Amino acid sequence: MFNDYNISPHILIGLSVAFGIGLLIGTERERHQQPSSDHALGVRTFTIAALIGALSILMADQQTAPSNLFLLSVVLLVMGGLTALSYIRTSKTDSGLTTEATLILTVLLGGFAIHAPLLTACIAIITTGLLSFKTQLHTFIKGVLSEQELHDAIIFLGVVCIAVPLAPNQAIGPFNAINPHSIVMIMVVMMTINAIGYVAQRVIGVRYGLAFAGFISGFISSTATTYTMGLKSKQEPELFNSTVAGGVLSNLSTLILLAIVLFVIEPNILYPFIIPLILGSIAICIYGAYYIRKISPTSALPHSNKDRAFNLYQASSFALLMTVVLFVSAAVNAKLGEKGVILSALFTGIFDAHATAASLASLVSSHKLTVTQALLPIILGVSSNTVTKVVVSFKSGGFAYAIRISLGLLLMIACCFLALIPMNL
Repeated sequence: MFNDYNISPHILIGLSVAFGIGLLIGTERERHQQPSSDHALGVRTFTIAALIGALSILMADQQTAPSNLFLLSVVLLVMGGLTALSYIRTSKTDSGLTTEATLILTVLLGGFAIHAPLLTACIAIITTGLLSFKTQLHTFIKGVLSEQELHDAIIFLGVVCIAVPLAPNQAIGPFNAINPHSIVMIMVVMMTINAIGYVAQRVIGVRYGLAFAGFISGFISSTATTYTMGLKSKQEPELFNSTVAGGVLSNLSTLILLAIVLFVIEPNILYPFIIPLILGSIAICIYGAYYIRKISPTSALPHSNKDRAFNLYQASSFALLMTVVLFVSAAVNAKLGEKGVILSALFTGIFDAHATAASLASLVSSHKLTVTQALLPIILGVSSNTVTKVVVSFKSGGFAYAIRISLGLLLMIACCFLALIPMNL
């Protein structure tokens, strides 16, 4: 138990947060309930409920967690009974359960605030936001989102909120090459990129939406973006130039992100590498601009009624493809062993060029490699990563799409290598 002499600042902060939560949620509920209700649950009720939850934790024995849970459970049962009586009296004028459910949540948040005030405050703010934007949410769900979009959103939230936390984050299988969590995250990345492209098309327009989406999505995964754009080029041939522009410009994001990674880990390695990055970026911009100019006017691009935010089957297929690539890379590494930095960069770059650059920059930072020795392996890692992009572009978009993506990648890599010539590497 506690007394006047051991009330810590932590307890005072928890009580203050509980008090603020009750005021915040209670004010919102009182303003948005039906004015005709004589028994509306308002700011005083919610504030008292939050304080009851906090006190149920404080009054219990601080040394034994079960007593905390027992007292809080009793409080919840009592509050639940009172809330049920209140609902019975008001159900004829308002049959909703939102306010009653929120009152129970407020009791829990009040108790939780004693041990985790910051997290509790965040949950309370999110809850208040959901309550405040009732009209906008209902309008968006019923009037803006189509049935297919709502279906896709539910699937996406299910994968993010259920599959991601439950997937084991550890290497399993032969060569320890398979990580279930990574596979699920690849699916999430794919669905996110699809959603970005879908939203960009609706906001910016069909003509330039995919090019912009390709550039933005490249910061998440340029390989996945290349794959996604290829699928779209097959599904909607009239958007072929837009998908090529989006696939190519995703590599500009790769180079920008690569520069950021090098600067954060070891700034000294970025300075000699800046010329190859600039030349490669210029080449990608020119090549991408060529296909942007070839995009048909918006009037010539009919909107597809079968378009959707993402396709779960496509996301799963890409995750499977990348798992196979990673498995082959791990197997080759296991067979060859440690045979130099260059071989290592080639094999690790197949899956992620940024991881290769980060590992080499770390070696430079720890003085195991010089800056000059690291430059060529970094570009080789980027080069081997382009091989993966070429493979997925053939798999998703066919020969016509893949050959155009390959030419852009070849031009980018050639400019990077040309920039190394004066350095005598």
